[in-house]
Amino acid sequence: MQAILDKLGFSAKYKGYRMLTVAIDIAVHNDEAVTKITQMIYPEVAKICGTNSINVEKDIRKAIEMFWIEGDKTYYSRIAGYKITSKPTNAEFIAAVSCYIIRKKLHQR
Repeated sequence: MQAILDKLGFSAKYKGYRMLTVAIDIAVHNDEAVTKITQMIYPEVAKICGTNSINVEKDIRKAIEMFWIEGDKTYYSRIAGYKITSKPTNAEFIAAVSCYIIRKKLHQR
């Protein structure tokens, strides 16, 4: 996950970077989690990162905003599987990257 975020242009200096790696990991291991991001992902990330769900949502959103300004949107479009024309929401981003990771794992078998 970190390699993907790095290639996308995410900066590890943002709190949301670590939180995104945890959130994506949760989504990879539980496909239902992305549809229940506020009930399943944010609370679990908050527990792991020692904060609260509100900060998790805000910090992930900030990291995605910075990616959208400075990152590799072409690579993100390849990950998502279609051309991205607007900044993804937290759930959209986590879903796209987690699905990409799952697809890669399936193709490696």
